[in-house]
Amino acid sequence: MLSIAKKNREAAYKIDNKFVMLIYLDPSYLTPSEWGGILSVARDSLGEDFYVIGTTENPSYFEYFDALCPWVNLEQWDIAKGSNVYDRAIQWVSSEHANLYGNVERYPGRVVFGGVAPGFDDYTKNWGECRTREIPRDPLLLQAQFDYLYSKSAKAVVLQTWDDWTEGTEFEPDVTSGPSELVHVRQLLRKLYGEPQNVTGDIVLEKRWLEYGQARNCEGGKHGTPPFINLRC
Repeated sequence: MLSIAKKNREAAYKIDNKFVMLIYLDPSYLTPSEWGGILSVARDSLGEDFYVIGTTENPSYFEYFDALCPWVNLEQWDIAKGSNVYDRAIQWVSSEHANLYGNVERYPGRVVFGGVAPGFDDYTKNWGECRTREIPRDPLLLQAQFDYLYSKSAKAVVLQTWDDWTEGTEFEPDVTSGPSELVHVRQLLRKLYGEPQNVTGDIVLEKRWLEYGQARNCEGGKHGTPPFINLRC
């Protein structure tokens, strides 16, 4: 991936001309030191340094990752309390980020990125296990997460996710809510970074999606048969 970025440097995301890589972490697979070895080899192979962002609440990964952010944590949502979605979401997002903000000062030069999700609506019921997992896709959920990050003076945000339709964490526009999630995030990001709201820009973003047109008709192109997944309960 990094070699592809190097060949297409203008298209790659960079900070101070260094590539930025986001890695979804599962601490049950690789330890911080194992990741350290992998990243060291990757830097040697690439011939230059790059920044790495990891998705975990475990602060020990700061040893080898430049920034960490939490990922959608369903267990913490289940135990979060609140009389409404907003209050429950505040407790939830606070618990997700607590270990990172509480320990980042032990790792000079490291930073915490905010992790933000639009909700979680798992129609697969945990991939056929018949276990409902849900965090409401509610505008107040987004509002609470950004309000928390505003209180922390967060400088960067990782959106989770763009198009994970199977788990209902997508920000990508759909036929139900159109581009409303994107417009809402745009407005919340402007507030987070102290920028004035821009209604004209919001409308431009809406029209980019609503007036895009159909990329190809339903009879165009070859297609195969998708793999069968039994989701019956």
